[in-house]
Amino acid sequence: MDVAGTVQPEQWSMVVLFDGETGIILHTHQSVTTSDGEHPSELELEAEARTHAGPESGRASVLHVDPRTLDAQAHYRVDTAAGRLVEVRRERAE
Repeated sequence: MDVAGTVQPEQWSMVVLFDGETGIILHTHQSVTTSDGEHPSELELEAEARTHAGPESGRASVLHVDPRTLDAQAHYRVDTAAGRLVEVRRERAE
């Protein structure tokens, strides 16, 4: 996944809130920090994600991923057994 603009991040993190039974992603939240910034901890990032996602996110499971490994054009779900993102092929509407 490319970062827009010319500033290169010192740190880039992503947290995924998902349904722990189905693996369906409910919300994602990213944090990008340059060399002069302070990057949030994993717990702080999770709290930010839940704040943005709303009150229903309290029941969501959490997965931290490296956003650099993701394809911005792909669709994902969480493989709950493996604890990782897997790409989901989407059928094209005809």
